[in-house]
Amino acid sequence: MTTVAKVWDAATLISTLDAPLRKLPTTTSQTLLENFRLGAEIYVVAFSASQTETRELTWSIARKLLGLALNTSPQHLNFSKTSQGKPYLVEHQNFDFSISHTRGYGAVALSSNSRVGVDIEGWPSRKRLEKISSRYFSQEILNESRLQMGNPDGQEVFLLQVWTVLEAIVKCKGSNLFHEIGRIDLDPKSFYCRQHPEITIHTQIHHGQCLLALATAPLA
Repeated sequence: MTTVAKVWDAATLISTLDAPLRKLPTTTSQTLLENFRLGAEIYVVAFSASQTETRELTWSIARKLLGLALNTSPQHLNFSKTSQGKPYLVEHQNFDFSISHTRGYGAVALSSNSRVGVDIEGWPSRKRLEKISSRYFSQEILNESRLQMGNPDGQEVFLLQVWTVLEAIVKCKGSNLFHEIGRIDLDPKSFYCRQHPEITIHTQIHHGQCLLALATAPLA
């Protein structure tokens, strides 16, 4: 399912952040905040920042948003990881969240009533995309990608969409990414996950700069 996000005023997010973070020029330069409610709240932020800075800033924003959602000081939030590497809140294990970042973009998904997984990806090189596809994608997906070749950039967009959807599903399930991602039975036309029909998928292209995928599922 493709979803069009509502654009929010960037100041809405920036004004809620801690003062030291607000002062960083990387967060105030061309910041984009978008939110759509699909069983979760999604925040996508564009940074003028390096990859390392983007990762750190995305986590800082996630801590603040979680603190606001839980009416708790971000400094009092305790994080841990499952044996599969999924981060969670120690004192609020029914409140799920997911974080992703790519070159210049970060994404945070929050939910009090769903499991969530989010992935955001910038445009990789064609060589890297082909390597990922041949290693992890099913023959059914590769066959569908060939049907997109007549559309300029259609094949690359499709393959990147598949990758973001697969990664979002794995994060939603809380599984190990590279152990699980090649085993997911995904319908390449609808992005329906045949093994896990309870998972709902939403995808979006952000202004031609990156692709976003969100996976949500009912809490166990």
